[in-house]
Amino acid sequence: MARLFEKNTGPEVVITETTVVKGNISTKSAIRIEGQIVGNVSSENDVLVNMFGKVEGEVVCNDLTIAGSVRGNIYAKGLLTVHENAELVGDSTATSIHVEPGANYQGKFEILHPEKQNNKNVKPAKKKEQPKKAKEESDG
Repeated sequence: MARLFEKNTGPEVVITETTVVKGNISTKSAIRIEGQIVGNVSSENDVLVNMFGKVEGEVVCNDLTIAGSVRGNIYAKGLLTVHENAELVGDSTATSIHVEPGANYQGKFEILHPEKQNNKNVKPAKKKEQPKKAKEESDG
């Protein structure tokens, strides 16, 4: 059987073109999405959404390649690639982002620093409070 990904990612899960999954998917394996998922996708490995693939939900993974459609927020610990004619609607966080000309993207990008890549729940630093001015007292 031919590998779905160029690098060796271990066992792979394939959601075929005629398959619709309603619910969340969580796996340690790489995932290739050729069909449709209505729910969140979580993989400890890479995820590929091919040109006919659709995801309506959050995607959390190592590297994410989108050639189809994703409508939901993205958290990729590695590289996020959005190919020409792909659709991504949602905010994205990744260590590295590549968007090809012709891709349809609506949302915000956040580049994650490598030292923070293992912590999905990194919160922005709180704004420093300005010291309060002392009220002037008046004798009336």
